[in-house]
Amino acid sequence: MNKKSEKETKKDMLKEISERVLRRVGMWYDKVEIEEPSLPTESDYHVEIEFHTKAGEDFLIELSIPSDSDDLSSDFADAMQSYADDFDVDEYVEPLIPFRGKHGVPESISELVHDAEDTKKLLDELAFAAKFEAMHDIDMDRAEA
Repeated sequence: MNKKSEKETKKDMLKEISERVLRRVGMWYDKVEIEEPSLPTESDYHVEIEFHTKAGEDFLIELSIPSDSDDLSSDFADAMQSYADDFDVDEYVEPLIPFRGKHGVPESISELVHDAEDTKKLLDELAFAAKFEAMHDIDMDRAEA
């Protein structure tokens, strides 16, 4: 019998948590990838969620989860909340303006801003769903105890 290492188990759990949160908001996504710490200087798992915005832009969410986490659901929720809180529509749109109409960037500035606002709302929904999942996991742990 091949027993998984703790890193592999946590990696699988993070992928499952990520996909449950995405399904909870009904989100279509292209990829969820989890990279475990590979160097002695790295201490975090890296979660990457790739999807397309409503206007068709490629978007990548990158989260870091501590490898010594005892509560992956809560740490995932905290990282998603932080990512959503840090997303700024103006900061996101500004560097894209010179690329309007190219490389999948909408032609219109107003469409670009509207798409970024929709993305901000989606990030907030993901953060809420992640918190809900974390609370659900805590309730399940208590029920099993």
